[in-house]
Amino acid sequence: MTAKIKLNAASGGGSVSLQAPTSTTSNANIELKLPVADGSGFLKSDGSGNLSNSLTTSGTDNFTIADGNLVIGTSGHGIDFSATSGTGTSELLSDFEEGTWTASSVTGSATFTGTIYTRIGRLVYIQGKIGDFTDRSTSNSVGVSGLPFAASVGVDQVIGSVMYRYVNSQVFHSTYITSGNTLQFYGGHSADFIVMKHNNLSASSTFIYFNGHYQIW
Repeated sequence: MTAKIKLNAASGGGSVSLQAPTSTTSNANIELKLPVADGSGFLKSDGSGNLSNSLTTSGTDNFTIADGNLVIGTSGHGIDFSATSGTGTSELLSDFEEGTWTASSVTGSATFTGTIYTRIGRLVYIQGKIGDFTDRSTSNSVGVSGLPFAASVGVDQVIGSVMYRYVNSQVFHSTYITSGNTLQFYGGHSADFIVMKHNNLSASSTFIYFNGHYQIW
């Protein structure tokens, strides 16, 4: 038979607390067992008052946070979807982040606006707008550096789309990421691919809008 202690708060409010004796030993703990359906759920604090175990349910209930955030305290952990069937190498969603990134022109300088990103796991979405190019005469490819995260090693592929004005060719349609983590803008051709160059930028009011998504490792 297990002895039990039941504590009730006084009518009208108040609080009830359990406190372990002041101690420097590792076993100065308080354990609180909760009446979940399968009897296995519990919250346990260590000697410093930290929660060391999580709550489990019978599988038919939802865990709701009425207010506040669910904080993952250790890098590399997250939400584990391994209960679902699949053939992937990982089913752990361990990262989310959103913000702005600082882009720059590989040749000359330019003004960037709207450069935002969202990272979900290993997938990164980016977008931005480029204008005020100082170089509109050289045959160098238009390139953008400063991605918020380095792409996977060996990535050399189309990741998104591009729209522009005052460019003297209408063939460019794709945002491309090189193996050196530089964005370029490409179009198709009856022969080789065509890359946008600075001498394609035909006016001081040239603008380029771009977006894309890529993987990181």
